[in-house]
Amino acid sequence: MKSIEIPFKENIVCPFCQHVTVEMSEEELQIIPCEHLVYAATDTSLEYRAEIINKLFGIDSDEENFDLTLNDLTEHEDFEKIFN
Repeated sequence: MKSIEIPFKENIVCPFCQHVTVEMSEEELQIIPCEHLVYAATDTSLEYRAEIINKLFGIDSDEENFDLTLNDLTEHEDFEKIFN
C-alpha cells in the first residue's frame, strides 16, 4: 500500500476505475465511493469507511458516531490483510 498526499481542493480519482471518489467543492468534500475505496480520511477525521472496515472493527454499518481514528485503522494488526 502506498500513501499519496493530494493537494487541497483537488478531486481524488480511483487509480483502478478512474471514478472520482472524493469531489472537492467550495462548500465541502463529497465522497462518492467506488468498489475499490476502503476509506477516505482528512487531516482531522476518517470521512468514509467501507464495509470491510466495519467488519474489522465490529462497527454497525449504520453507526455514524464511531470513535475510530486513522491511527486506529492503520495500526490494526489486520490492516494490511484487507488489501489482499
